[in-house]
Amino acid sequence: MKNPEFKKTILIGLGGAGQQTVLRTKRLFMDRYGALPPSVKILCLDTDAATLKLSSEVNDQDYTFEPQEFLHLKVEQPIDFIKNSSKVQSWFSAQNTPIGSISNGAGAVRQNGRLAFFYHFNEIEARFTDILEELNRQELYNKMHQAEFESGANTNFELSKKAPEIYVCGSLAGGTGSGTFIDTGLLLRHLHPQTLIHGFFMMSWPYRNKAFAHRVGPNVYAALTELDNLQSIMYGAKGFHDYSIRYTDKTKIKVKNAPYDLVHLIDGRNEYGENLGGIEAICNSLSDAIFLSMSPMTDRVDSAVDNLLSAINVGKPKTWGGRYARYSSIGISSIHYPAKELHKLIAATNALELCRTAISQLESGNEVAVVDHNVQQDVDKFVTQTNLHREYTKTKISPDKSKVILTIENYEIADKSFPSEIDAQIESEQKTFSKQIEQRFQTSGAIFIDEVASTLETELKRIANKPEFNSAYQREWGSRLLDHFTSQQQQVDQEIVNITQSIDNLNKDVESRRRIALDASYIPFIGGGRKKATCRWTEQAEELLTAHKKQLNLNNEKIFYTKMVNRLEQAASIDVPNAPEILQALIVTENNLRLTTDREQKQLEILKNKPNHVLLGNGNTVLVDEALTCTTWDDLHISYEKYIQDQEIHHIEKYFETYQESPDALYNLFHQYCLKQLQYLAETDVDTALQSLKLTSDNPEQYIQTQFNRLIQLSGALWCFDQGRINTDQQLDVGKIINFGFANYEAGEALYQPIIDAAVNHFHIKWDPSYSTAGDPSRIWLLNFAAAMPAYFMNGLSEAKKTYEEEIRPTYHIDTDLEMNAPDLFPAGEVDNKALRLLGMAIVPGIDIIKDEKIAKGHKFTLNQKAINELFYFGEPKVWFLFRDMLDEIKSNYDYRNENNLLDLLTKLLKEKIRSMDKVELRKNINHYTQQVHEKIDPRHFSRLISARLTYQEINALERFLKSEAEGGYAMDINKYLAG
Repeated sequence: MKNPEFKKTILIGLGGAGQQTVLRTKRLFMDRYGALPPSVKILCLDTDAATLKLSSEVNDQDYTFEPQEFLHLKVEQPIDFIKNSSKVQSWFSAQNTPIGSISNGAGAVRQNGRLAFFYHFNEIEARFTDILEELNRQELYNKMHQAEFESGANTNFELSKKAPEIYVCGSLAGGTGSGTFIDTGLLLRHLHPQTLIHGFFMMSWPYRNKAFAHRVGPNVYAALTELDNLQSIMYGAKGFHDYSIRYTDKTKIKVKNAPYDLVHLIDGRNEYGENLGGIEAICNSLSDAIFLSMSPMTDRVDSAVDNLLSAINVGKPKTWGGRYARYSSIGISSIHYPAKELHKLIAATNALELCRTAISQLESGNEVAVVDHNVQQDVDKFVTQTNLHREYTKTKISPDKSKVILTIENYEIADKSFPSEIDAQIESEQKTFSKQIEQRFQTSGAIFIDEVASTLETELKRIANKPEFNSAYQREWGSRLLDHFTSQQQQVDQEIVNITQSIDNLNKDVESRRRIALDASYIPFIGGGRKKATCRWTEQAEELLTAHKKQLNLNNEKIFYTKMVNRLEQAASIDVPNAPEILQALIVTENNLRLTTDREQKQLEILKNKPNHVLLGNGNTVLVDEALTCTTWDDLHISYEKYIQDQEIHHIEKYFETYQESPDALYNLFHQYCLKQLQYLAETDVDTALQSLKLTSDNPEQYIQTQFNRLIQLSGALWCFDQGRINTDQQLDVGKIINFGFANYEAGEALYQPIIDAAVNHFHIKWDPSYSTAGDPSRIWLLNFAAAMPAYFMNGLSEAKKTYEEEIRPTYHIDTDLEMNAPDLFPAGEVDNKALRLLGMAIVPGIDIIKDEKIAKGHKFTLNQKAINELFYFGEPKVWFLFRDMLDEIKSNYDYRNENNLLDLLTKLLKEKIRSMDKVELRKNINHYTQQVHEKIDPRHFSRLISARLTYQEINALERFLKSEAEGGYAMDINKYLAG
């Protein structure tokens, strides 16, 4: 079979969603081929350092990014960086300054993401350059051909001669992906001018329930506004804003070509309004689509992409109100018979049942018996012969049990320093017997312990070497003798507890009696009260010293028993293939098999719940051959009798012996056997499944047609828009470019051509489908490239625009230049432009068609033109407090069929006023007004973005009114000014 072929491809993930998509794509490669093809390179950029990890869908491996595949865009001191970088200051809004470090995400602020991009620009550029150089090295060809040997792949690869491609994935809703996707596209286009660059960008819908949901809609709106401007510059159309950016002293980029060739907008709802789940589900669908686009399907997918590019590039902006239909989306679906998943689940289920049967048999009495010897009798004999009874042990370890006697002389009582002489005697006595006990223990006691230990070791070796004594006997003998010593050790421990308590009590009594003696009076020659009190004190001190002596002896005795117990615990824990040990090994294996079964069951449940896949048999039907289906798994049961016969398990000890090799060995004894026995289940392909299930369906004639109709329906592109808004002319630009992926495209096309034709006609798909070899026998894939529309047609953007326009701090844009100059995402009509120009000049002081007064909060605009006020406002002056309200009223009142509309009447008044004014005075008034407004615009002294943008556009128009035609202005011609 021919090795799978891949072109040079760079896959870039921006932010969290970008990481999720790229790692899922990597997982598909790793699960299918065991390694990434050397021609596929990965790089993810994120301000969050959290490590992403995904479990394999086919084995127990976990996947993550290699160090060279991830770059943490951390900025420890963003304020210092901004202060020290004039390049950042040229675009950064001071009101956006981060409070702390940027290290755990960008906080849904796009300028934070861009700031991190600038901070790491040199490293990002170096990473991109290194990847390009690596892909252009001569040895890449050999690496592809030697992938099995060099990277552990399960196949070698072919290197395609086709042009490289770049895929950029991320979200427009947050801070990192949305804040870096523009600069990423510009830098990639700068480094790879001719490379086809795909953008896959998620919109706001999947983030609607996130903590930062209030920012996601406006973030997306601002991001698309910027992107739409940059994507349209290449056409040279009027109204779009030229853009350049300097990243370093060496790198400045002026946008001449669109940063992305294809931009797929991913909404989370498909074109039929169906919700496809959360972010992970959407990233899964995207990774499937990207993987297939990069896979051996590529040959024919390329033709679909060519058609898509043609559809995007032929669109006329007039069709869409002056905006370009540059955007597309992608949908993916499949018809899937889960042969491999069912095989693995049924095999795991059988292996688990076999293991449980082995446990059941063991628990029912089939145990390994201890050899027929009277172990207790042998242990008692050893204890007697060695004289390991406690009384004898005490004579060897602590023979001195005598009571301590203190001799007190009268002079000691009569001494002026009383009771220091007696205190010294007590202390000396304790030191003396402590030293004697320690010396005796280090000589005779330690020798005794060593002799007993040696005797015990000799006996254990004798037992181990006697054929009639197996390991079960050895363990039982050690266990019984351990019981003997443990019992004595427990006695010693209890006596130590008791004597310690006694010492505490005696200490108190001795101290109390000492104080009494000290306080008692002394009568010379007679003694008096002191002598009697001293006798009582020293008697109690003798008891205390004797207790200390006993405590020392007990501690030495404990040393002996501790040593014996430690050694015998080893002997009592010797590995023995008895029932408890075997049972434990089987229980561990049962638990591992249960985890495997749960994992395979979960994997099947994931397939059942995938919203865009036709799962044949619903994951419950097992196909054994072309004619037989099983709705239950009883017929696939493997008997325990057959298992032990095939595996040559003659005695139950084999389980423990296998487990001793390694826990995995016992696991595989069950699991691998079942996988091999049921291997035939994994060999049913999707074509066979369709034919088999057709025979048992309620409508055999239509069964396969129904599945293909459903396949197309589920492939709805992952964007959502109002179908009713599209007019007849626009409908010509919109369509589906679909590609079917079969295990072998020639066989698939021959088998399903009539069915596909019927499905294509049913859904009115105007472009002919293409066919590819996906190399996947379990699935029939469908890639749907939907094109082409302008961005503003997407659902939710009208609502996002309202929020976007109402806030200005922190900015939703990455650049204050683009914030003011990039055209709005929605097209502005002739009336919109004329009304803005009209009002922009009408409110200039000195012209005063409408009076503009500054009030405490905002402005007051007053229209007091008698003819107009009588016609529209019952003769009363009309007042507005928001410029945009005034603008909206004039636009909404416009009716070209009625000459007495507000816009035309104000236009007439303005023209008369301008023509009546001295040009020098007019210029002076306009210059003064624009200068005042600039003082407000430049520091962004606005509460709403809509106010700032309208004012900015108004001032730009007024400044052009004053410029000469050579300077691109209107040379103070009011007609040209109003016409734009």
